[in-house]
Amino acid sequence: MPVEHATLEDALPNGIDLGSNAFLLIHGWTAGPLLLDFVAKAKKPLVERPLTAAQLAETVHMEAGPLAILLRTCSILGYVAFDTLQDTYSLVPGPALDELEAQLGSSTPLAQALRRIYAEAMPPFKLPSMEATRCFEVWTECRPLWRSSSSTTLSVLLDGIVLAPLLTSITYFARWSEEGLDYGKDNSMDSFNFSELDAASRAALGGIFQELGVGTVTPEGILTMTPKGSLALQRCYSFYVPTSYSPLLSNFGRILTEEPGWGFESADPDETEIHVKRTLNVVGSGAQHQTLFKDMMRHINIVF
Repeated sequence: MPVEHATLEDALPNGIDLGSNAFLLIHGWTAGPLLLDFVAKAKKPLVERPLTAAQLAETVHMEAGPLAILLRTCSILGYVAFDTLQDTYSLVPGPALDELEAQLGSSTPLAQALRRIYAEAMPPFKLPSMEATRCFEVWTECRPLWRSSSSTTLSVLLDGIVLAPLLTSITYFARWSEEGLDYGKDNSMDSFNFSELDAASRAALGGIFQELGVGTVTPEGILTMTPKGSLALQRCYSFYVPTSYSPLLSNFGRILTEEPGWGFESADPDETEIHVKRTLNVVGSGAQHQTLFKDMMRHINIVF
């Protein structure tokens, strides 16, 4: 646990830089449903005493396997501690845990808005679309709540819940079709035309790219990337495989409390792989391999 936590903390001081720490956004998006259910369902019994994963599962009527994953995530992020001798989990009291509760308590408007992202904005989606509008609405209306958080870590992780699906979708449809056909556009990340977005969405998008420091959006919706930004945006190809599991994450509450084999155990052939968006997954795997080989060849050419 100390290694992962230190790595996360070390990556945060200068905020999000798509060229160096874009992984923080996808960490936030992946951890989001787990943190929401931790605060809403799993945290309370740990206030009283440390518990093993099995004891906690019995207490809160959850499935032990998914709950163990949830607890492992919270341990990595520093919200719970694991006693290797007793095999128990306990809360880590302090400002970070208090802030998590304040931001993601089940009755807060923020928690409800973030859950809607997972339910209603599964990438990839086109801009404009209902999914994109949902992301922009949450960013505009709710981001001020978590941006002012005393926990920089939590603030960046929550950024990822909105930005990961949005950046996945923007970069995906710049180069690939809905069926996964690569258009072969070498300069696909240099500029984008979002003139069909409404004014509020264009303003939100402009604010996002200005804050990321990778491009600017005109009032008419033309996004122009900086040379560095165009390259940095390609880092978002690494988001595709994780975000392809959006159906799984949107059903995490069900998996945690009712059906741990959801999406994997079904006698109905029509329900195979309902846990993943297969086209996005395949495209993402290929894009990562291409990037890996390109980087590898660059280093080989330097040597030889």
